[in-house]
Amino acid sequence: LPKINRKIRLPEQMEKVDEREGLPFFIDTNQHMNNSHYVEMALGYVPENFMIGQIRVEYRKSAMCGDTMIPKVAVDENKITIVLEDKEDKPYAIVEFAQG
Repeated sequence: LPKINRKIRLPEQMEKVDEREGLPFFIDTNQHMNNSHYVEMALGYVPENFMIGQIRVEYRKSAMCGDTMIPKVAVDENKITIVLEDKEDKPYAIVEFAQG
């Protein structure tokens, strides 16, 4: 496989779509949001006709129960980037879906 940079490059223009609260069933035994739920949440912003070929995730900080997440989305012809941020614009996770 080709070597891929670990850092996900953020697009200059991203659109805030809504706000979400971390729910108790998202929380793992360490009292943080389980990593799989960041991807699950981001998948909700991918159009049905977008054929996912690759998923990359960069975890930045742990969300706790009740934390507000603000998803920001950027779409181009080959990929969709979703940033799940806190109220201070600091990312919890960055998820990139590339077409396959």
